[in-house]
Amino acid sequence: MTNIISRFCRIKKVSSADTHIVIRTNDGEESVDSDLTSVYKHVGLDYPKFFKMDDLSKYGILAADYLFKGYNWKQGYEDTDIGIILSNASGSLDTDVEFNKTINNKELFFPSPAIFVYTLSNIVMGEICIRYKIKGENIFLLSETLPAEQLANYATHLLDVKNARAVIVGWAEYRHGVPDVLLMYAEKNTLPAKDATELSSMQIELLYR
Repeated sequence: MTNIISRFCRIKKVSSADTHIVIRTNDGEESVDSDLTSVYKHVGLDYPKFFKMDDLSKYGILAADYLFKGYNWKQGYEDTDIGIILSNASGSLDTDVEFNKTINNKELFFPSPAIFVYTLSNIVMGEICIRYKIKGENIFLLSETLPAEQLANYATHLLDVKNARAVIVGWAEYRHGVPDVLLMYAEKNTLPAKDATELSSMQIELLYR
């Protein structure tokens, strides 16, 4: 049985100077004010913890919410049936820099525990798992560029060998105020062949454009 990408969400800025982000999903494309509070309201999220997160995790949650909006994504799956594989280039560097600002002044030295808890690259993955009760296998990869082939291979391995029933797979990056996110939901094919998008490195690269 073929594995397919049944849903996707791509969030990016056309340029770092742009004040809007482009959000592309199965349902189309829209341009939204990049202020995170505005995006939160636009999406219709009801998740107070959102405002305590670092920006990388916020964009991860936003992308996941778009990914699942209007889609019966669990379809009877158990929480442990769903895996997650994410990647980025800078880990949690954006948050690390913010944390460093709280400790590099000897006179105003006060390490921020609220920021410190987000100084791990896989925290965005953890926040998605907490929000959507995902308890399957997971891995976070660091790569200079989108590792499309590696992501496709890992997702295929979970679905075909580890017997996962679905996998969230993608790229979640945030640096200098610029989000660069692609989340995909891969499953065993339940659609007619003509409507299915096959899980492959080529398709991942196409969706990332």
